[in-house]
Amino acid sequence: KGAEKKVSYGEKNPDIIFYVIRPYYFLTPNALILNNVANLLTQYYYCLQKLSYAIEKGYVPIIDWENYGKMPHSEDFPIYNTMNSWEYYWNQPCQYNLDEVYKSKNVILSTQNIGQFGYIPNCAMVPPLNKYANEISKRCPKYAQYIPLNCETRKYVEKYYERLFPKNKLVLGVVVRGSSYGFHKTQFSSHPTQISIEELIEEVKKYLSEWNYEYFFFMNEVKELVDKMKEEFGDKVIILPRLRDSLYRNTDEKKNPMYKSGNKFQTNLDYITEVALLSKCDSLLGSMSS
Repeated sequence: KGAEKKVSYGEKNPDIIFYVIRPYYFLTPNALILNNVANLLTQYYYCLQKLSYAIEKGYVPIIDWENYGKMPHSEDFPIYNTMNSWEYYWNQPCQYNLDEVYKSKNVILSTQNIGQFGYIPNCAMVPPLNKYANEISKRCPKYAQYIPLNCETRKYVEKYYERLFPKNKLVLGVVVRGSSYGFHKTQFSSHPTQISIEELIEEVKKYLSEWNYEYFFFMNEVKELVDKMKEEFGDKVIILPRLRDSLYRNTDEKKNPMYKSGNKFQTNLDYITEVALLSKCDSLLGSMSS
């Protein structure tokens, strides 16, 4: 689905080759997907792969999350005056807009498959994991610098960093995938199994003590796990206030409330903010996820 295509939409910008980064087909709503999930940072990583390709080829990249079906995290109304849900959170990698690109002479539409071009690592984590992590940290920033958080998202992150993080204190970042906990097996067999909350609590205690940290920031999308951490650690745990899912959600209610219409933008803004706050921590304890 969605092979790369060379097209021409008009006579504008004859000296430029635009590269339109299209969303990954299997993470957009389609006949093969019954319950849409957000997968925002997975889509981000696929964009980063295609962006690396465009930059190395000398193309002018632009990201279109508007014209290829409604994305699972797109709202039914504009955010910041745009329906392109990429622009809810990130800047475009160029100064052009989609309207101009779709009137231009030389346009390449990206593949809508994963598109592994070799400039950054495969999105699937592979052993040895330390080597994989080092490759990510070494090779991705070269391309990620072209798509920073937009001004509104950056301000939101900074607001909560100033509000939540103690001054001049070491903070441990802790993250596990909540949807794999409790009474539900992980939705996809390829997702790593998570440790139990009891084991996690013991690990947090261990590293707070060994590394002489007083505080830790906990990222998780499930209310019960967050409440358990608060109950166990009190004011030592830092939590971003946000809407969360529940392990006890009625199984008849297939749609995660975080991703109901009207909640999607705020949910993903908080998701990105939590990841950005993790990046501001001094150490990281976490399971494998996007």
